[in-house]
Amino acid sequence: MNLTRALLLALLPAGLGACTMLQPAPAIPNASLNVSTSQVQLQPGKVATVQVNFNHALYNEDPGGRYRLSVDSPTQDLRISPFLTSLSARDMTVLYIEAARNAREGQHRVFVYVTDSQGRTLTESFGVRIQPVKTQAAPVIAVPLPGGQPRPVTPAPVVPVPLP
Repeated sequence: MNLTRALLLALLPAGLGACTMLQPAPAIPNASLNVSTSQVQLQPGKVATVQVNFNHALYNEDPGGRYRLSVDSPTQDLRISPFLTSLSARDMTVLYIEAARNAREGQHRVFVYVTDSQGRTLTESFGVRIQPVKTQAAPVIAVPLPGGQPRPVTPAPVVPVPLP
C-alpha cells in the first residue's frame, strides 16, 4: 500500500502540470485593467454599474489590435451585461449588474478578463453583496370609536412579493 501511495504522489505533480486549467495564461505586457469599485451592494431586482478601464501602452506595436472582454460570475443570481465586449488599446466600458428578483442574500466575487489575440490575459475582480429587502410594519394607529376608548389597530405586515 505504501508503494502505491508513493507512486501516486510521485505522478501527481506531473499530472497536474499537464492540466492547462491550472496554468495561468501569461499577462498582457505593459497593460493595466482597473474596475471603478471593489464592492457593489445590491438588493434583489436592482441594477448597479461598474466602470472598467483598460490601457495597453503600445511600443512599436500595431495599434489596430482588439481585445476581448469577458465576465465570470459564480452565481445565477446575478446578470452581468457589458456595454462593450471588444476593446481597443485604450478603452473604457461599463458593466450593468442586475440582481435577480429572487436573489439570495450573500457575497459573490465577479471576475473581469481582457484577452488579446495571442491568448494573453489580464484579470481583475470585485465583490457583489446582495442585501435583503428591508421591510417595516406600518405604524399602529388608534381609531376612536363613538362612545368608547380608542382601540389600537395593527395593519398586516408589509411583505415584498417578487414579480415574475
